[in-house]
Order: sequence, then C-alpha cells, then structure tokens
Amino acid sequence: MLVSKFIKKIYHFYIDNFKIIGKHLVVSFICASSEFLIFIFLFNNMNSNLFLSHFLSFITATALGFIGHSFYTFKIGYLYKKNLYFFIIQALISLNIGFILLYTFINILNFESSISKFLQLCLIFNFNFIYGKFISFKKR
Repeated sequence: MLVSKFIKKIYHFYIDNFKIIGKHLVVSFICASSEFLIFIFLFNNMNSNLFLSHFLSFITATALGFIGHSFYTFKIGYLYKKNLYFFIIQALISLNIGFILLYTFINILNFESSISKFLQLCLIFNFNFIYGKFISFKKR
C-alpha cells in the first residue's frame, strides 16, 4: 500500500512537470554533450588524468547549465545571487558524485571511458533536475 502511494506520487510529479522536464532535457542535452566531448578530448586525446578531465569538462557544462536553466528552463530571468549559491552547492555535489561514478566505472569495473561518461551523465540527470527545481532555481 505504501509503495503504491509512493509510485503514484512519483508518477504525478513527472506528469505535472512534463513541460519543464522537456526544457530541462534540452538544456541538459546541450550541457551533457559539451561535457562529454570535452571529457573525451582531454582524457583520451590529451592523456589528461581522470579528475582534471572530469573537472574541466564539468565546469564548462555547469556554466552553460546555470545560464540555460536560469533563462529557459526555470525562467527566473536573472542570475540572482541566492540562486547561484544553491546552484554552486548542487554543482559541488554533482561534481563529487560524478567523479566517484567515473572512477568506479573506469578504474574498478574497467568500462571504456566514453561509456563510463555517458552512464555517469545519465545517472546524475535526475539528481540535478530535482535539486534544481526545488532548490537552485526556486524563485526567491
């Protein structure tokens, strides 16, 4: 009974937020594509270490994401300092979780780097959407 109520709440959350999820997907696709390409270039072609490749690609995508989500997805329309503060916290959490996932996929599970980065980006998406909607891009 409790599980079915929880599933219904999740279902209604995604139905109620269908349009904003679509916008989030567009901005996230642009950010994820840039992060993926920069990471692969640095890690595979420039032989940069895992952390530096992840960090530089993440910072670029994060800057694009903050601007895109501020003006398009959540339409706060301005880069408000409080929103930036919460976004930085979100970014730091995502950076760390993302690195742990990449490290695990590449160094422990021996996955190929492009597959690892793709999986990592997919897993981080839901955290970023929920945190962004309710905390980072909340109109203040």
